[in-house]
Amino acid sequence: MKKFLSVILSAVLVFFAAVSMAPTAFAADSYTITFSAGDKGTLTDALYNSYAASYSVKRTDSGNIKIVVPAGSHMPDVPTAADVDLGTNADRYYVSSGWEPAEETVTKNATYVVSYGAIVNGVEYTVRYVDAATGNDVASPVIATGNVGDSMSFTAKTLSGYTYDGYSKSMVLTASAAGNVLTFNYTAGTNAVPNPGTGTEVTTPTPPAQTTGSAANPTAPGTTTPGTATDNNGQDTIEDNNVPLTDGEEETVEDNETPSSNWTENTAANTWKIVGGIAAAAVLGVIILFAVKKKAKKDQ
Repeated sequence: MKKFLSVILSAVLVFFAAVSMAPTAFAADSYTITFSAGDKGTLTDALYNSYAASYSVKRTDSGNIKIVVPAGSHMPDVPTAADVDLGTNADRYYVSSGWEPAEETVTKNATYVVSYGAIVNGVEYTVRYVDAATGNDVASPVIATGNVGDSMSFTAKTLSGYTYDGYSKSMVLTASAAGNVLTFNYTAGTNAVPNPGTGTEVTTPTPPAQTTGSAANPTAPGTTTPGTATDNNGQDTIEDNNVPLTDGEEETVEDNETPSSNWTENTAANTWKIVGGIAAAAVLGVIILFAVKKKAKKDQ
C-alpha cells in the first residue's frame, strides 16, 4: 500500500510539473497586440484591412483590433491620426501621444489605447515617409492637427524593401504649420523589415494623404493628431470600459465576434488539453507499471 501511494504521489508531482512548465513552453509561440480607439473615436476599416492582409486579426464588438503576432516579430504599424475616426468628437478633440508602444519587437501580450486631448490652440502638422535617396514619399504623409506646444511622438511604418532611420521620433509643435514637419527617411536595401505575420516583406499600399484638420480653423471637424496630453490639462479621461489592460493580459473576445478568415485561435485552451492528456497518460502509465510489477512478484 505504501508503494502504491508513493507511485500516485510521483504521478501527481509529474502532473503539476507539466502544468507549471506549460505556460512557458507555449507562451513563446505568439502574442496578441490589441489596438483600441478608446472612448472618443473608432479605428477605421482601412486600418483593419491593412492588418488583415498580413496578420491573423479580429475586431471586437467594442471596435478594438486584436492582432496575433509571432513572438519576437516586429511590432505591427501603430495607428496614426488618420486611422482614427472621431466622428462627432472631431471638432473638440484630437489624438494625443504617449500611448504608443516603445518597443519595436513583440515580446508579450499588450493593449494600446489611443488617448485624447481637447483642442485649445490648434496648429497643423505633417509626418512624411521619404525615400532618402530621391526625396519622394514612399507612403502617404499624415496631415493632422495638434495644439501649439505639444510634444508629438510618432513611430515609423514598415515598408516593403526599405529600412527606416529610426523607429520613434518626436517634435514640439510651433505656431507655424510649415515648420511642423517630421520626416522618417527610408533606405532601399536587403535589410528591409520583414512582415511579422508571414516572414515576408511587407507590401504597404499608398492611399491619398488624409488631412484631419487645419491651422486656420483648429476646431473644424477632423482635428485629430497624435499629440502629448499625459496630464489633465486639456486631457479627457478614458472611461473605465476603455482602460488599457495590464501587460500580458488579454481582453475577452465574445462568441459573437466574427474573426477574419485567416484567424489563428488562441492556443491557451489547447495547451491545457495537451497538458491534461500528457498528465493523464503519465498517471495511467505509472498505475499500469505498478500493477505489472505487483503481478510479477506474485508469480514468483
